[in-house]
Amino acid sequence: MYKTELHQLKNSELREHLHIIKPYVMTPATTIENNELETELQELFLIGKQWTTDLSFIECELTTLNKLFKKASFMLVKSDFDRLSGLNRICADLKNRLREYFGQLKPLITDPKQTIDFSLIDQYTLLERELEEALQRLQIFKNKIFQTNKHQLKNPSSTTS
Repeated sequence: MYKTELHQLKNSELREHLHIIKPYVMTPATTIENNELETELQELFLIGKQWTTDLSFIECELTTLNKLFKKASFMLVKSDFDRLSGLNRICADLKNRLREYFGQLKPLITDPKQTIDFSLIDQYTLLERELEEALQRLQIFKNKIFQTNKHQLKNPSSTTS
């Protein structure tokens, strides 16, 4: 009902109408739901911060592997270099997408009147899965490289020229 229509109601009708509307305006349940939503959004933010830490770990590991490959004469094939290059690209892509995720999440935390779009949930799910996959791919790659080259790691002076 519009304001002008409310003014036209008699006092008794107005009280009766407001009695019907009042529970829907602001109830303790709404406050609880808002608090729960705020808590959930903050949890999403904290999970995102953990992802940032995980991504930093991946970057450090990749930097170490890149340096190791340049200095050591590891037995590497083209597919190893391709995998390392692929992991570097995945890491850079995840870093950009994580920035976008925070850009979408922060306004929801700071301004409770913002509308939550389902794309945030999709983005969260996709980032979570892809970051986990990147960590697994990194671990598999490291295991393969170090398993293949463990004899060189034990005897670095026995490298072939």
